[in-house]
Amino acid sequence: LSCFQEACVIARKTGDRRGEGSVLVNLGGLYVYLAEVRKAVDCGNEALQITRETGYRQGEANALGVLGAAYATSAQMEKSIPFFNEFLRVAKAMGDRANEAKALTNLGVAYSQVGNLVESLKCYDESIRIAQTTDAPHRGANSLLNSARILHEVGCTDEAIGRARKALEIFTAVGS
Repeated sequence: LSCFQEACVIARKTGDRRGEGSVLVNLGGLYVYLAEVRKAVDCGNEALQITRETGYRQGEANALGVLGAAYATSAQMEKSIPFFNEFLRVAKAMGDRANEAKALTNLGVAYSQVGNLVESLKCYDESIRIAQTTDAPHRGANSLLNSARILHEVGCTDEAIGRARKALEIFTAVGS
């Protein structure tokens, strides 16, 4: 935490706005991990503003992901969904398939938590499809497991088992 805070001070002193935005994204992510939602949101919002001002699209996508995760961590799924949708939009615009899969997985979780299982499964299925084309197959495996849980809940046990087995194969292959 102190390293990120110090890096942020240095970036500000040197006028490195892009670096400052990157550090704020990382600091926000750390605050999400620590469940300090207000601080995560503050860092995410500041990072979003800076990354948009500087045209740093990857930083913008990451800041949107931090904001969505901050609200998701505090069980405010309705607030997280617009950020994850925007994260997805920016990732698509950049052609960043791994982050598209990540955004879709996050959306799948959020939609599941608000009871929209149909939309959740759509997001998971798209994430699975995209992850197969990236060097981040674990993203698809996460979506396979999440969708298996939903399918099991609605009584589609055979399909749920098939997806869970496929996820296990992927995790085993990548060493997770």
